[in-house]
Amino acid sequence: MKKLNNKGFTLIELLAVIVIMVILMMVAIPAIGRTIENSRRSMFANTAGEYASAVETAVMAGELKCKDNGAAEKEISGLTNDKTYYYKFDSTAASGQDLMEKGGKSSWGDAEVQGIVEIKKTGTSTGKTKFEYKVRMVDANGRGIKTAQSVPVGRTKVEATSSSVTSFTLTADEQKYECSLDLE
Repeated sequence: MKKLNNKGFTLIELLAVIVIMVILMMVAIPAIGRTIENSRRSMFANTAGEYASAVETAVMAGELKCKDNGAAEKEISGLTNDKTYYYKFDSTAASGQDLMEKGGKSSWGDAEVQGIVEIKKTGTSTGKTKFEYKVRMVDANGRGIKTAQSVPVGRTKVEATSSSVTSFTLTADEQKYECSLDLE
């Protein structure tokens, strides 16, 4: 009797391997998508935090001038307690006067970003001055942090869906407390 050559795989063995691979891919692909999306949100939140950190540095260095109820600009250290001041930033600014004009772009397609850092000066019970920073930032596609969030911003506060909000403008009341960078 002739001996059969059993060096190959049967059709059933090949089908079993293919089915197992399809099941693994059905589980892995959505998980990889979620991981990528979470990474983009985290990067966006970090970029927003970098803008807020740059504003904080400018505050500490006395490089930020702010209006107080529409009056002449003065240094941040002279600002009134318990009022909120606003610094608007834009990654497309070419003037050289904008804080961190190349401070970072969106983690979704490297889109330009715009936002506002809110600065609130408060006095503590021990007589020390404390500054609180909040940021809101969106990219050109409307993804981002649409309502002011305390720094550091968590990735859960970053909206990944596009919306019609692609920039922020200061209201008339906010413009009374607008800040600018003083590089002189």
